[in-house]
Amino acid sequence: MQDNLTYAVANCVKDILREVTQISPKDMPDIIWHYTNRDTLFKILETREIWSTHVSCLNDTSECLILYDKLIEEFKSRNCELFHALLSQIEPKMLNKHFIMDSKWFVCSFSRNEDDQKLWDRYASGEAGCAIGFDPRKLLAWINYNRLPPGTRSHPTLSLSQVLELSLILDNAPILLLPTYYDETIQRSFVKNIADEILKHWNNASLSDEEYWAVWEDQLSVVAPLFKHDQYQYENELRLLHQLASGEECKLKYQSHESMTTRHLPLCYTEYFPIQRIIVAQCRDQELTNRSVENLKEAVDAHIAHAYANRLIRPVITVGISKLPFRSQ
Repeated sequence: MQDNLTYAVANCVKDILREVTQISPKDMPDIIWHYTNRDTLFKILETREIWSTHVSCLNDTSECLILYDKLIEEFKSRNCELFHALLSQIEPKMLNKHFIMDSKWFVCSFSRNEDDQKLWDRYASGEAGCAIGFDPRKLLAWINYNRLPPGTRSHPTLSLSQVLELSLILDNAPILLLPTYYDETIQRSFVKNIADEILKHWNNASLSDEEYWAVWEDQLSVVAPLFKHDQYQYENELRLLHQLASGEECKLKYQSHESMTTRHLPLCYTEYFPIQRIIVAQCRDQELTNRSVENLKEAVDAHIAHAYANRLIRPVITVGISKLPFRSQ
């Protein structure tokens, strides 16, 4: 019975998200940008991994809480015994940040925006920065491919329209690439429709309040990282989401920062084919900028030559300079 409910709730969440956001695989851009510094770029090239970050370690303190804040508001606005009972499940978890700390979701951030000044300033360490352009379909293909048991691997299909479909029930912990939503109208519409469905499915659930909410919480956990405050709308972000699977705890990496230690899960793409372009930030000196680009081209060519020494087909990664002038921090 509970398995049937889980399946129904998962499809319900998926359908409502599609309906209110008009999400479509056809909307996926041809290239997505990851703004970072050059040290991180070299690590990505050397390891052929890109690190995802646990949702509790992201730089926006409202991460994953906007959805539940709006659910609480919606539940309180309705004179319904079930919603009052569910609030007793949700509100304590909001106080201790359960929805963040106990989440199994890891996030890697990208933007649709190419060569964007605000993103350079915020994420790319100024003149030490770069923007890495990935083909989203190939990135998803290779990451999902490398999560298969070695004996079952064959060359991945790179079109992967099925991977770009929003599917909230997949075996072996899904890798998803989805846009974030900043518009409060969309967020409230989603929450209102979810509340309607929570009430509708309750009559056939035959579960305790706690068990019933646990089913919804599990399926809503993938949507929570997609709702962001509208002040971040300029980022035009897409998020690669990975749900930590059993046995992956040993793969976690940790980094120490001034205020906290962060958790990360490396996602391996094995091949260089997902990387299409690299843009280097302008330096304060044009000659230094040109020299940096030449050195980076040399490094990229060396990595590709080593990795594909015995192969006829090699990826081509173009390296260029930002069109935006240098701006001191």
